[in-house]
Amino acid sequence: MRQQQILQILSSCRNDPFTTIMMLLCVQYIPGRFHKHLPEERTSATLICRGRSWAMRYCGDLKTKRLDADWMDFAVDNRLQVNDACVFELVTGTREEVVFQVQILRGGLPKDITSKGYTADEPLVIVG
Repeated sequence: MRQQQILQILSSCRNDPFTTIMMLLCVQYIPGRFHKHLPEERTSATLICRGRSWAMRYCGDLKTKRLDADWMDFAVDNRLQVNDACVFELVTGTREEVVFQVQILRGGLPKDITSKGYTADEPLVIVG
């Protein structure tokens, strides 16, 4: 049942998403393979999830691209816990704005999924 739910969420993504498994982080790093789709400067960013949106900054001017500390508002509001997973689908990636549609997968994910996605260098890659 859980595997079916995961596949349903991932198959609903129109664009190539990336997934991270939650750790206790103050910022959200963007996997290196995603950098080519995003601007190389600091710009506004929005996360959209469950009918709500969260504004923050995308730090594209840094070597390790990331969302700023306002990411924590999203994490707290959605009660993210260690081993929850977030699927980030890029909606817009321009110099003016970066927008991600985010879907949350709660803990209890299969071991083959939770053993990946802990770092920006080794994200869980989903190929559609």
